[in-house]
Amino acid sequence: MNRSLEIALFSLTAILICGCSEKPSGDSVSEVDAATDSQRAAATAESTNGTSDSPDISDRTFRPVVLDLAPSNEVAGGNAGAADRASAKSVREALKPLQIVVGGWDGNTYRGHTVHMTDWLWDHRTNPKQPALVMQSEENPYLSEARLTWLPDEEKFRFVILDADRRERVLEGGFIAQPESEYDDDGRPQRSFKIEMAEVDPVDPSERWKVVFNQQENNRFLLEMFKARGAGRFNKFDTVSNQRSGTSFALIDEGYGERTCVVSQGLGTMQVTYKGRTYWVCCSGCKSEFEADPEPWIAEFEKKQAAR
Repeated sequence: MNRSLEIALFSLTAILICGCSEKPSGDSVSEVDAATDSQRAAATAESTNGTSDSPDISDRTFRPVVLDLAPSNEVAGGNAGAADRASAKSVREALKPLQIVVGGWDGNTYRGHTVHMTDWLWDHRTNPKQPALVMQSEENPYLSEARLTWLPDEEKFRFVILDADRRERVLEGGFIAQPESEYDDDGRPQRSFKIEMAEVDPVDPSERWKVVFNQQENNRFLLEMFKARGAGRFNKFDTVSNQRSGTSFALIDEGYGERTCVVSQGLGTMQVTYKGRTYWVCCSGCKSEFEADPEPWIAEFEKKQAAR
C-alpha cells in the first residue's frame, strides 16, 4: 500500500517538472520560423519594387548618351546667311542693267511744269537679302519716296512708292523693252529700257496707278504716270522728265575701268580706302555697304575683274 502510494507521488512529481520546463514547444518554434520567412519575403519585395533605401546595382540599365544632332543655331544661321547672300546676289544681278539711274536728277512735269530734284542710290542695308534702288524727292508731286527691287521667285519687279499724300502704293511688273545699248555719234553706248508696273491691291479701289519707267539714254529717263478707275482702262495723266544733274554719265564697252564701283560695278563717283588701298563706289548706299564689311566685296570684285 505504501509502495503504491510512493509510485503515484513520483509520477505526479515528474509530470509537474516537465510541465514547468522553459523549453519552447514545437508550436512556438513554427511561429518564429514563419515570422522570419515573412520578414525575408518583405525584404525581397522591397528590393524588387525598388523601394529600398539602398540602390540595387543588379537592377541598373545601361542607357547610352544620345547626342542632339539637330543643327545648332550657328549652323542653321550659317545656312540661312548663305541663302540670304545668294538671294541678294540674284537681286543685284537683275537690277544691274537699271543702275544707270544712280545719281542726282533734275525733274520736271509736263502737266504742272514743276521742277524738282531727285536722288537715286543703292540700298543694301535696309533688307540685306533684298537690295533695292531707292529714290527720295521733297518736291516731286507724285513720288516722295520709291523703292525698286526684283522678286526672284516671282521673276518680276516691285516698285513701292509713297505718293504726295504719303500713302504707300505697291506696283509690280516687268520689261516691255529689254535693256540694250546703242552707240551715239561719238561712239559711246547709250542704255535704254522700259519697265511697266501696275498697282496691286490699290489703296483706293477707285483709282489704280501704273508707272512706265522709260530710260531713253544714259542721262535721260521718263516716268510716265497712268491712272485707271477700278478695273477700267489706264489713262496717262502726266510725264515726269528727268535729266541727269552735273557730269554726264558715260558707258564704255569694257565697263568703267579703274572707276568701277567695287560693290555694284556701276560708275564710281567717290572713293573709299581699306588697308591702304583705294576703291571706287557709285553712291552713298554702296559706300555704307562697303564700309560695313569690305573684304567680301573686295574678293568678289577682284574675282570679276580677273575674269574679264
